[in-house]
Amino acid sequence: MYTIDNAEICAALDADSRCFRAILDFGSFFISGDNVGRISINGGSVQDELPCIGDVVSAQAEILVMNIPEEITMEGLEFRVYIYCISPTGLSLRGTTHAQLAEVSHEFLSRLTHAQISELGIGGLPFLPIPLGKFTVLKCRKGSDYYTLTCSDRLHFADKKYVPRISFPNNSNAVVADICDQLGADTDMSEYSAAYLKDCDDRYILTSDGKRLLLSTWQFDIPSAPQGTMREVLSYIAAMRGKFVVIDRTGTIVQRWYLADGQRKLVLDRNSDGNADGTNCRISEHDLGETNISVSYLVCHVDDNTTYTSGYSRNRTMEFECPFMTQERLNKLRRDVSIPSYIPCEMTQQLGDPRLDVWDGWKYNDDGSYTTLLMLNMQVICDGGFMIEISSGGDTDTESYAGGRY
Repeated sequence: MYTIDNAEICAALDADSRCFRAILDFGSFFISGDNVGRISINGGSVQDELPCIGDVVSAQAEILVMNIPEEITMEGLEFRVYIYCISPTGLSLRGTTHAQLAEVSHEFLSRLTHAQISELGIGGLPFLPIPLGKFTVLKCRKGSDYYTLTCSDRLHFADKKYVPRISFPNNSNAVVADICDQLGADTDMSEYSAAYLKDCDDRYILTSDGKRLLLSTWQFDIPSAPQGTMREVLSYIAAMRGKFVVIDRTGTIVQRWYLADGQRKLVLDRNSDGNADGTNCRISEHDLGETNISVSYLVCHVDDNTTYTSGYSRNRTMEFECPFMTQERLNKLRRDVSIPSYIPCEMTQQLGDPRLDVWDGWKYNDDGSYTTLLMLNMQVICDGGFMIEISSGGDTDTESYAGGRY
């Protein structure tokens, strides 16, 4: 979940009366205010229906704009999408109507960049542009009085064959950095850095030849150039780490997994009308499956002649490919990776929260019994309001048995 430290802005996001304005920042120019119409962003964490380590998922966006700068060719341009929230709680005149609020936002904010907006406040409320994503324009179509931008993040281009620009043998960190460089995407390599053993005085514990002892690392050696597309190679490396791959809201390629049971989850309580602590999360509609989906059997195809398995074969299967996998590593993944048991669902958050990410977890309270919901797929719609459609698929046990997929 995207973190905002300012309590006033968080209160504005949670308010009943609020509206949003968007900024499309192209670097050398921007489109904002009245010139940005409807924004629809589709993203997720799964390629199929079930959660699977090694999934590499790109996000798409469709954006309506009223005007674009003259003599600018939009196709191929990369831009960042920001939104900012305006709420009556931040205005000096209490009881401001939604129409007046929109008028204020147009009059004072439509010509400002996101940097200028972040320094501005109305009635003491600072305006913080919240990043929604970084996209590339694939197609620009002109309508009667508007333009439609069809966009995607940089993983859209990852289906090309991986041709290394580095030498081998090498390691997985170098491969990820090479692919990200070829895709024109950022990557946070600190996520993959090693942790070292220390003594009680916070000093590194060294081996006899002076090397630090590793506590844990996701980095592993790759003896020769991996075969496949860039998407497939990212998938193999992520599978070894027990993660899926997405591009986050800053345009950075990250490897994530879902919140574990011990971590904070948003609460959907059907017996609650919504509280300040986030209970109910403003879900206006939800459709839940009857039974949990639980995955506890892993099947990894290493090559045409080698397949490793781990778990209980009568349970639901997570199946994937990874030429780097070993039986020992697969067993460790089954023990260490929290493979969620969840209820399939479709939910609508009419008063959407722009801080939500696809790896966030939910708890559903059904008469005191909490079960897990996952945001496997989400569609964000911003048109002055902000709405999120959330879905998590998966066949029932009966359907899986019938289809031979159990």
